[in-house]
Amino acid sequence: MRPRRRKNRYQVSGWKVIRRCVVFFTAVCVVPVLLVLLVATDHYMRPVRKIGYVQRQTKEKQTEEKIFLGNDMSLVKQRLDQRRRHMKRTCKLLGLDKPGNDTLHRPNPWEFLVDTKHKLVWCNVFKAASTSWMYNFNILAGYSPRFLSKSKLVPMALARQRYPRPSLEALRKAFNTSISFLIARHPFERLLSAYRDKLQFALPHTHHQKLGNEIVKKNNRKTSINNDGLHFLSLLHTCWTH
Repeated sequence: MRPRRRKNRYQVSGWKVIRRCVVFFTAVCVVPVLLVLLVATDHYMRPVRKIGYVQRQTKEKQTEEKIFLGNDMSLVKQRLDQRRRHMKRTCKLLGLDKPGNDTLHRPNPWEFLVDTKHKLVWCNVFKAASTSWMYNFNILAGYSPRFLSKSKLVPMALARQRYPRPSLEALRKAFNTSISFLIARHPFERLLSAYRDKLQFALPHTHHQKLGNEIVKKNNRKTSINNDGLHFLSLLHTCWTH
């Protein structure tokens, strides 16, 4: 019988190390790819669950499309009734449905426009379609579109010549005989719109441009209003601290 050759101990251990390295690097390279494929496949195969907000926004968009395409006024009434209920629920939740002596509970007729001729009462909320509705009320007041386009007076000044600021008693009386309404908008959108309108695109040498430059100087920002979003953040900081 031939004697068996004994394998070199160092040769065997060397091959084991090589195999372990190959297995290790294979796992490192392949496993992440498999995980990505599993996640991607699960993302596309799993049914999408929409949250309530997305579903509500989609439903409102479909309702608006039906209104504009079909001219169905019943849908308009349905949407306005829904908003009215939402407003009442929110006011009740915040305790604004009860009378009080603070500024949040006392009626303030300052920004109302009362059109007694057409039986309309509008609460002006700036940066919430205020320019469009100020134009509409000026047209109802008798101003011609040509005059409004050439007038150097701001629309608010023209409107107040025909719609003086009402007293609280006159406003309450108008509520009983008129259609009252206001336009709502997300507060963050109003804030950004005001910044762009009054500061970022302010006319040269106006009060709003000077105000914006003062805010930049006060916060030691090495930037300009028209540069980037740093000035907008400075404005938010100034409003928050004051």
